Amino acid sequence: KTAGSVDWGCRVLNRGFIRGDVRIHPRCSQLVTSCNHWQGGDTGQDGELKHAIDAARYIATEAMGESGGYAGLHM
Repeated sequence: KTAGSVDWGCRVLNRGFIRGDVRIHPRCSQLVTSCNHWQGGDTGQDGELKHAIDAARYIATEAMGESGGYAGLHM
């Protein structure tokens, strides 16, 4: 990971949620739980929640990170 990539990925996901470009299917219960409860940490329960968000972040930055309304979010 490059410096700032986690923050950038979180910004991409947050903008996608706000714009409606990113939605989570209700059956993706682990990701829904992670998004609802992750506090930004890497250890303990927070670290366990982060795994699903990491996967979503990688997908979002690859799919949308350099496009239109998202390119300006890069550090």
